[in-house]
Amino acid sequence: MTTDYGAIAGKYKQYTTDQEEGGNSEQWLGRTPARLALGDVRGKVVLDFGCGPATNGRWLRKNGATVIGLDANSKVIEAARRHDPYSDYRVYNGLLAEALRSEHVDLILMSFSFCTIPDREIRYILRDMRSILSKGGRLVIADPNQEKAHGVKYRELHYLSKEDVQAGDYVSVMLGSGENAILITNDVYRRHVDYRQLLEEAGFSVEAMEEPVPGDDWGNEWAMERMCPPFLLIVAT
Repeated sequence: MTTDYGAIAGKYKQYTTDQEEGGNSEQWLGRTPARLALGDVRGKVVLDFGCGPATNGRWLRKNGATVIGLDANSKVIEAARRHDPYSDYRVYNGLLAEALRSEHVDLILMSFSFCTIPDREIRYILRDMRSILSKGGRLVIADPNQEKAHGVKYRELHYLSKEDVQAGDYVSVMLGSGENAILITNDVYRRHVDYRQLLEEAGFSVEAMEEPVPGDDWGNEWAMERMCPPFLLIVAT
């Protein structure tokens, strides 16, 4: 069984709220570091690949970027257009060059989308990304840190354990709790070395690979996130 992202778009938008005061670890330790890694986006064309229901698109546009959002699920794209009617959201049909109509972009953001794509597909997607990325541009990836967090249960996030898990296996994650919980069943398990290998095969150079952690001033309730960083941030050029 695979996750129907169209069916969970509303819940996922609620989980990934844009309001800082209503955020969660995915926002503070995942999406926010990724946005900062993009640098100044004013006047830049940003490809938000796996854009979801405009989770990052509105923030990018409000900060001066021209946003092209791609997602494979048409219902998700409909939701993105409702939440951010001023950006350009398109259904991705498996051909990146066709979806972009020969356009080049300055920055590419993959915010929790890399993990949903198996190796056989991500290889040609990365090659296409390398070809459409302008000189001096960068690819920023925020993804589950399965190498450190597999099987770990955080306050509003649980990476479900899979016995004898291997690179490339499908694994599950539970986002949130209670009636608003979201079960993702088709994330791909990857180690740090797997990310590096896939990126370098496509012609990218990995400039940074980091595990964002809470500051000491965040309090003891973030102890698990310090011990087992839940997310991985990658910057490649």
